[in-house]
Amino acid sequence: MCGYCQNKVPCNKVSGVCPAECEPGYKRTMCTDACDNGWYGQGCITQCGQCLNNATCNKTSGMCPNGCAAGYKGSLCIDVIQSELMGPAVGGSVGAFVVIAIVIVSILAIRRRRSTPTKRHLFDDIPVAFQNVTDSNIDQTPTTSKTKLQKGQHGNISNAVYANTGSPEEDGLYYNSEPLHRERKRTEIRLIAVDKLREFVRDNYLNKTIFQQEFDKIPYGLQHPTIVASAATGKNRYKEMYAYDHSRVILKRIADEPHSDYINACHVDGYMEEKKYIASQGPVNPMVGDFWRMMWEQDVCIIVMATKLVEEGKMKCLKYWGKNKPIIHGNFAVTLSEEKCSSDYTIRTITVHEKVKPHVSRNVTQFHYTAWPDKSVPTSSTSLVQFWRKIRCHKREPKQPWLIHCSAGVGRTGTFIAMDYLYDQGKETGNIDIPQCVTNLRAQRVNMVQTASQYRYLYKLILEMLVLPSEPVTTEQISGENIGLKEQFLDLSTDESLFPDDNTYTSATTNENQSKNRSMDILAADNYRPYLSSHIPNTTDYINAVIMPSFKLPTRFIITQAPLEHSFVDFCRLICEKEIELIISFDESMSEEEKCLPGENETKSISGIRLTGVSCESKDGPEFYTRSFDLNLKQKTHRFSQIVYTGWSQTMKLPQSPRSFMDLLRHVRNVRRSEAPILVQCLNGADKSGLFVVIWTLLEHVEIDGEVSIPRVVRHLRLRRKQIIPTFDQFKFCADCIALDDANTYANVQKVSS
Repeated sequence: MCGYCQNKVPCNKVSGVCPAECEPGYKRTMCTDACDNGWYGQGCITQCGQCLNNATCNKTSGMCPNGCAAGYKGSLCIDVIQSELMGPAVGGSVGAFVVIAIVIVSILAIRRRRSTPTKRHLFDDIPVAFQNVTDSNIDQTPTTSKTKLQKGQHGNISNAVYANTGSPEEDGLYYNSEPLHRERKRTEIRLIAVDKLREFVRDNYLNKTIFQQEFDKIPYGLQHPTIVASAATGKNRYKEMYAYDHSRVILKRIADEPHSDYINACHVDGYMEEKKYIASQGPVNPMVGDFWRMMWEQDVCIIVMATKLVEEGKMKCLKYWGKNKPIIHGNFAVTLSEEKCSSDYTIRTITVHEKVKPHVSRNVTQFHYTAWPDKSVPTSSTSLVQFWRKIRCHKREPKQPWLIHCSAGVGRTGTFIAMDYLYDQGKETGNIDIPQCVTNLRAQRVNMVQTASQYRYLYKLILEMLVLPSEPVTTEQISGENIGLKEQFLDLSTDESLFPDDNTYTSATTNENQSKNRSMDILAADNYRPYLSSHIPNTTDYINAVIMPSFKLPTRFIITQAPLEHSFVDFCRLICEKEIELIISFDESMSEEEKCLPGENETKSISGIRLTGVSCESKDGPEFYTRSFDLNLKQKTHRFSQIVYTGWSQTMKLPQSPRSFMDLLRHVRNVRRSEAPILVQCLNGADKSGLFVVIWTLLEHVEIDGEVSIPRVVRHLRLRRKQIIPTFDQFKFCADCIALDDANTYANVQKVSS
């Protein structure tokens, strides 16, 4: 039977969850539970007044059954009788002073809490003592990180809300500049149906003003009391980035240690789970012992880290997980047991035990995302979604929270929590409400989702998580049309209309560099191209080449076009400067003039560079062979090899067969000498070289995870060169390669050889 949904709206017939609010007097999630004693009203968020004999107020109206306690009056027993408040004259009892202090603190709490618009979910049961704050009490003086909260005309702390700005101060703090009049209603709803999200993003994502204006309406700055945090000054890294009293994680007190129960971390509720997350500032020396104490006391088994240790020359977080030998942090011994690195994140297994109880240990899994710049957003939403999914698949008990931190524990931390929350909301209800989600997160920790760019980025993330096809599958599941390959490719082809190319091509389009491009439709983006530095007359730092990641390494490949006659010197500079040891070429797609490299015992010289063909080995496989070269530049000789694939001629849409292409991949993996970039070359630097990079990356996913998402990998790599996998035939060829029985053999061989 449904609970007490507001306006008698029917509940969800599957989950029983009410689509909006509960009737006054009842709370989420099913609206079947009456308010706890001492709370009443819509969402059970309002605290009862001071009832006579500590009686419980009516859970719907808040009325006291037998009148008010001494010193209080009014229909809700929340108005303080002035004569009682003032107490005896100076020199009176200490008890009267305590009463005055308690009342003042309560009033401050009310005025801050009333600032937060409300839409109630599980995590919204935050106490609010009074509801009679009026706009006449609002002081409109702006608050910045360099000024304290301003007092109003009666000496009360102002409850004004100030607009967010994107103007960063040092240490990742942001100014609040213009006063924003507080609205008494909750944040304006932007409830978007999941099946309409693609259309919304397509129509609005490029208009940043829309998202900035929406973001500016969300309450910013400290909204609730931080009395404990303000006293524990040495445990807070940033100004006015404090843990709220009502949501802070409370540690067990240590005798004779002041503030030992405080850590700058807050409980945050998930969409359907109370206290699903702990949002924390990044550990530094004064608090790293407390950090591990919190982990132990809160039974944390998953840590999510969204910052590098050092960014822009500033220390953002202490390396708190130690090495393969125990390191002591406070009362705990911490040992790094295992570490698995990929291009954008690292997963570590950390073993922890109390110093005095070495026989009782726990394993904690740390998921460390390394591709998220401070005060910004990752370039690839696909990469972050892949990271998030790894965490969702990790087993934990229902009461074990995710411990999430960046540096301050508000911007990147809040964005990550929001994406997980919104995914659950979208799955449960078929709708998402991003403004209200961020508003509610900020009611539990200050300034969650710190910038407008992070806020806007949430729309992109949720689109990919809930709408775009990206669920990984095993090799056994990849079998032609059974996984909807055509639909996946069609969705990929529409991605450009959702998120047009954000790259800039300033260098590629200058007058001196335009002639170095075979096609002005395929250029090297400024953010991803290798910059050449060796000085040779009449050259620039540009070459039409792009650095590409694999799943394991962020600079595994450089893909490039076949050099033109006047860019051959740049091609040689690239090989020397990046210490290229191996080139993969699809020479059979080029004319003799386009192949550019000299034959065996032949030498090609230009601008002081001399390239000599050393040897041409017999075929290593049915469709490829190897050549060696010596490259002399500035009196230094560099030797490299070239593997030439002959199974893809100009007249063929695809390689000769998936099996022959897999033979090439296997051979390259077995002969690679180091982690130096592999240079992959085809005529236009996109179609053939792109296919090689994509299939290599897909197979690494299979090797490590046992599953892979083809559209997710293609989407991720197209950020750097959008022309890769240009046809459905190539897209299906990717699936055919990893569906081969040889794919499993490939993975096993690589595990041994690695």
